[in-house]
Amino acid sequence: IDTWLRDPYSIYAGYILNLQVLDPLEKPLDAAIRGQIMHKIFERFILQTKDAPLVNAQDQILTIAREEISKRHENEHIWSFWWPRFTRTAAWVAQTESQWRESGASNVSVEKKGETLIETKGEPFTLSGTADRIDSTPNGAAIIDYKSAGSFSKKKIQNGELPQLPLEAIILSHGGFPETPPMNTSIMQYWILNGSGQGGAIITIDQNVQELYTKTHENLRTLIESYDDPTTRYISLPRPDQQPRFNDYKHLARIQEWSTSGDEDESFEEDAA
Repeated sequence: IDTWLRDPYSIYAGYILNLQVLDPLEKPLDAAIRGQIMHKIFERFILQTKDAPLVNAQDQILTIAREEISKRHENEHIWSFWWPRFTRTAAWVAQTESQWRESGASNVSVEKKGETLIETKGEPFTLSGTADRIDSTPNGAAIIDYKSAGSFSKKKIQNGELPQLPLEAIILSHGGFPETPPMNTSIMQYWILNGSGQGGAIITIDQNVQELYTKTHENLRTLIESYDDPTTRYISLPRPDQQPRFNDYKHLARIQEWSTSGDEDESFEEDAA
């Protein structure tokens, strides 16, 4: 959905023309790979500790990280440049996780893909997505997403530029995640795990969550119905100030030939709670 909003042309190229990007012969250790291993580390950590007291949490995280790195075929020395930042992240997560659980939160689901139907004027639309983490709190569900890089802020979540968490809340409210009961969301969080500063930070939305949920649901329905119209064009970068973080089809759209906008700043916007 985020790509659909920021660059409809990429949806057209990828899903209508079915033009798939090939991996390079020598794939570099980029942010995407680090993000994948980060998710796997914390998936294992939560599953191993969800039903037991936290003891030496940082050491557990680092042990899991070493095991996951050893499974990769890349040169392990490449990871040595990332490791000092990750150790700060591990320490931050260990402390944050302890405080989070002391507040009454408990894990319900980790890395589960879910889906639900969105009713529109046309055919029903299947909304699907993977929630990094769903926790139960005294006030309702908390949807948490881990981010290792990128630009995220409360403002972007609230104004619809970052619809991921509210969309996951829609799926959750309809019981769309396997083995997870329908729940109303009261907290949405991005855990920024980039190793900077203390190792991490949290962006929290815990005010007017139901209003954000309702607005996102209405906007999604409007978006779907708009593109149900055959005359709607899949244009490239309708808002140049809101470019996607990754764009595999910009050469086909000839963006450099007609665009005068610069690259989006991917730095973390720290208005974290």
